[in-house]
Amino acid sequence: MTEENKENKTKLNKENFAKFLKDLRKANGLTQQKLADKLGVSNRTISKWENEGTIPDYYVIKNICRKFHISPNSIVLENKNFIDYFYSFLSIVKGFFRIVLKNFLKIIFVIAFVLLLIYFLNNYNTVKIYTLTFDSEDITFKNGMFIENKGINTLFINNININDVSLKDKTLKLELYVLVNGDKNVIYENSNLDDIFIQELNSYPKELKKDIINSMKKTLYLNIIIIDKNNDEKEYKCKINLKKDFENNKLTYSTYKVNTTYNYDYQLFLNNNAIDDNSLAYEPIYKNILTHDYQNSEEDVDSSYATSESTENKLESLGYEYDEQEGLYVKVENGRTITYSDELNYLNISYELNFKYIKNKYFIEKDRIEYSLFMYDTKILDFKYYIKKRILNCIKGNCNDYLNEIDYILDEYENILKVL
Repeated sequence: MTEENKENKTKLNKENFAKFLKDLRKANGLTQQKLADKLGVSNRTISKWENEGTIPDYYVIKNICRKFHISPNSIVLENKNFIDYFYSFLSIVKGFFRIVLKNFLKIIFVIAFVLLLIYFLNNYNTVKIYTLTFDSEDITFKNGMFIENKGINTLFINNININDVSLKDKTLKLELYVLVNGDKNVIYENSNLDDIFIQELNSYPKELKKDIINSMKKTLYLNIIIIDKNNDEKEYKCKINLKKDFENNKLTYSTYKVNTTYNYDYQLFLNNNAIDDNSLAYEPIYKNILTHDYQNSEEDVDSSYATSESTENKLESLGYEYDEQEGLYVKVENGRTITYSDELNYLNISYELNFKYIKNKYFIEKDRIEYSLFMYDTKILDFKYYIKKRILNCIKGNCNDYLNEIDYILDEYENILKVL
C-alpha cells in the first residue's frame, strides 16, 4: 500500500471515529468532561478524538465498547451486528426517558392543559335554562321551563288554565307555536289542557330544531280555541316569554335554593306513571272520591240540595258567600278560609295555626290535591295526592301526619257537588 493510500485511510478512520464518538456521547447525554471521566482520560483527549486529531489505541477502543455495550467492528469497520442495534435502541429509549424525567412536570402540565381545553371547548355554554312566563289575562299556567342542552332539549308547561271560562259542554284545540320568518310553525298541539312536555335528543331534532329554538326566544305563543255546541269558536292567545336563569359560561356559580316542588314536577313529566321512594298508595277514609269524570255525570248529582237557581245562592246552605266581582264562593269555618270557583274548577282551603300557614288546594279537572305547610316563609311540608291513581307523593316533610287533610277537602267538595 502506498504512503498516500495509508494517509487517506488514516484520515478516513479519524473522521469516522470522530463522528462515531460524538454521536455516541450525545446519544447518552454526556458532556466531553463526563465522557472523559467515564473512560479515565482527560477532556482534552476527548476533544482531540472528536476533532479528528488522533485515534485511540486498541485498549481504549475496547474500554469504550465495554462501557457502552458495543462491538469493535461497529467502530473500526462500521459493521454493526444485532447486539449493536439492540444497545443502540436501548440508548435511544434511555435518552427518551431521560428527557421525559427531566421535563416531567412540564409534560404533565401540557397534557392537563390540553385535556382541560378540550373539555372547556366541548362543554362551555352548552346548558341554558329558561323560565317561561305568560303575558296574557286569559291564559295562565303555574310552571314552565325550557332547558337547552347539547345532549337533550326539554320544554314543559304545567297547570294550564283559561281564566273565567267554563269548559263544560265545550271542546278545545290547543297549539304551541313559533313564528319562523313570519310563518307559523306548530311544535305542539292537543285537544285538552293537559301539561305540555317535549323532549328531544339534540342529535335528532324533530320539533326543537335550531331555527325553532332561536325563534322560541322571541315569538313563542300558546293558542287555545274553544268550540261550543253551536260550533262557534273563540280564540285565546298567550305570549310566552323566556327568561334566562342559567347558562354554564362561568368558572364558579352561586348556590341556589332548590325548589323541590318544581323539580318534582319535572321528574313527573319524565315518567307519568313513575312512583319514587317518597310515593305510597293511600286509601282515604272518605271512600267516595269524586274525580273530574265523575262530577260531570248527571246521575250522580243530587239536585235536591240546590237552594236557588241564582248563582249567588247556590252554596248558601253550606255557609258560603258569593263574591260577584271575583266570581268566587267564600266561607270561614273553624278558622279555615275556604274558596271555591266553579269556573276555574278549584277548591282552596287555607288557615294559620301556631305560626304556621297551611294551604290545601284541589285542582278538580286535574284530579290532584296539593298540600303545603309553611313556617314563617319556609316550606316545611309538601305533598301531592293523585286521586285517580290514589297515589300520595311526599315531596318534603312527614306527610303521614297530615293525611286527614285529603279527607277534609274531598268531603267538602262532595258537599259542594251535591248542592250544585
